[in-house]
Amino acid sequence: MSRQARQTADLALLTATVLAARQAEMAALKAEDAALVALLSTLDSALSSRLSATTALREADPAQLAGADPRWQGWIAARKQTINMERARLRAAQDIAHNRLTQAFGRNRIAETLHKSAREADMAARARRAD
Repeated sequence: MSRQARQTADLALLTATVLAARQAEMAALKAEDAALVALLSTLDSALSSRLSATTALREADPAQLAGADPRWQGWIAARKQTINMERARLRAAQDIAHNRLTQAFGRNRIAETLHKSAREADMAARARRAD
């Protein structure tokens, strides 16, 4: 293997490693977002089940009489707002990570192409020497 082929192999390995790191970064951000979406869904279902339960009773339950229901609903609304703000932060981080991932992918493709060209040049040089 020629010096150029070894160097391009090392470059391809390096860019593949960076690409894998960028993919892992993006996967972690997506998993975190999915967890927040699940938490939002849980809060929504808890709120809707509580509302349907109090509607079915047709009379005030002890939590409503104590004023706890509006406070709990306020807490749910505040918690959802906090989660949505975190999701917005995650979306911005995902955008940055996507740009990095795209760049790493492009660099990896170029490095692989360079390595393939160097190997083909080595094989052609060997074939010429053998003739």
